[in-house]
Amino acid sequence: MKKKHYLRIRRGLNILISVLILLPYQFIFVRSAHASQDQEIKSGDLVINEIMKDPKASKSDPKGEWFEIYNSTDHDIDLTGFVIKDSESDIFTVTQGVIQSHGFFVFGRSGDQNENGGYVPDYVYSNFKLGNGSDMILIDYSANEIDRVDYDNGDTFPDVSGKSMILSNPSLDNNVGSNWCVSTTPYGKGDLGTPGKANDPCEEKKLSEIKGCKFLDEDGDGRLIGGEEGLEN
Repeated sequence: MKKKHYLRIRRGLNILISVLILLPYQFIFVRSAHASQDQEIKSGDLVINEIMKDPKASKSDPKGEWFEIYNSTDHDIDLTGFVIKDSESDIFTVTQGVIQSHGFFVFGRSGDQNENGGYVPDYVYSNFKLGNGSDMILIDYSANEIDRVDYDNGDTFPDVSGKSMILSNPSLDNNVGSNWCVSTTPYGKGDLGTPGKANDPCEEKKLSEIKGCKFLDEDGDGRLIGGEEGLEN
């Protein structure tokens, strides 16, 4: 009788010890599952950093499209529940994914390297297409706009087929076309871009490369005649 009583006590102690050991891990799991709901994300925490809107090496234009975001904060961000929109009716909600602190995250139309031009996206989306002319990419979280880029058809933003547009520095206003240039590093099957990596450096633009302007240089010495008055629109 005493032996049975002893065994019941011992079994109960073992169960109690197991519960005490597993309880902290259960708390961690629950906290992790709700982490995305507890995040405080503000404008500028995520930056649209690179856009491949008009690929050449992919089997079809949409399959090779992708864009990259940068995490400017000192902590990882759970992207679950973020909404991505364009200027028309294209929209998708991110179902999973974490972007590391000061890291990059690539959204792509296709995960098949044989058809997307030869890169590996972190997240594959559907129902979303990047316009080759003017379009917009907007990141929304809990009905708050986190970042957006309204690129044009080459008036101020780069507009080159087969080369991604890159932001010269994540701290700059990415809705200003002059803060962007084009990639020079080849990837995959030959397009130029740095998906998932730091951007190529942007060379300082020459005045003569600004679209829509002509510079008067009558004597050929490289200087503009009459300063700003030498600009012709």
